[in-house]
Amino acid sequence: MKLSELPLECPAKIVGFVGQESKQQEGLLQSIVAMGLCPGCEVTIKHVGPFGKNPIAVSCRGSLIGIGLEESEVIEVERKYP
Repeated sequence: MKLSELPLECPAKIVGFVGQESKQQEGLLQSIVAMGLCPGCEVTIKHVGPFGKNPIAVSCRGSLIGIGLEESEVIEVERKYP
């Protein structure tokens, strides 16, 4: 499932990224990893912007990271508890 589909306060683990073919996508993935969101990290969505849109606040490694909808669409996660 994509990070954007994960319910609030539901812990999950990043398992990879989708759509890694274009140069623009490559730059997006580099910025995501630079923020600390990499495969193997446990994440939890703490807050979603108004009306379910940008941005979302993601807890990862003790930090709260704000990311946009575009970034959350390319992060593939696996729920920790089904």
